[in-house]
Amino acid sequence: MIEIKDKSKCSGCHACYSICPTHAIEMVEDEKGFKYPVVDKEKCINCGLCEKVCPILNIKTIKNEIMTSYNTTFHGTDVNKATSLFEYGLLMRWKPEQKSWQCIYQCECPPGSTRYSYGWVDEKTLDEIFTKDWGVKHLKSFMDFLGSSWEEWKELTMCQRVSDFISYFGSGELFGTDYSGGYSIKEICKKLKIKYDEEYEQA
Repeated sequence: MIEIKDKSKCSGCHACYSICPTHAIEMVEDEKGFKYPVVDKEKCINCGLCEKVCPILNIKTIKNEIMTSYNTTFHGTDVNKATSLFEYGLLMRWKPEQKSWQCIYQCECPPGSTRYSYGWVDEKTLDEIFTKDWGVKHLKSFMDFLGSSWEEWKELTMCQRVSDFISYFGSGELFGTDYSGGYSIKEICKKLKIKYDEEYEQA
């Protein structure tokens, strides 16, 4: 049975919620807007599936680190270590030569299809969306959604901020629309010269 005693040990990935056969797990939002699992003990049958699927309880070191150790804390979780990084819907790595973050993200595709694309973003671009661009008028509603302030949000890692942005606005607003329809994980790895590992796709 999943029991969250330390919120920094939970990524909020919804894996336990999705796999529970009796729907005994509810994702409850805390005061900061992050959702964590709460188990209804009367519905729980102690099957153990929630613990087996949890990426934190079953941490593995990804053989081919697709992310650097630079600013990689994702909602309290070291995203270099997880059963499947794609459970988060986002992979990022710092590219020093481009002074930018390279992001692999799930495309906004029709339900039932799982395709990915990639793009780049830097901190200046993300900040200017909310200080000079279209995001200015949406800043308050976005911060209300996160249960945070602009100053607090600015202190978060880039991984967290990009993830929060995509959760609220969608990937298209940050990276544009991928008219190719996206790629499979193998295709993405080949394009970006990343050694493919099947663990990237295991949820």
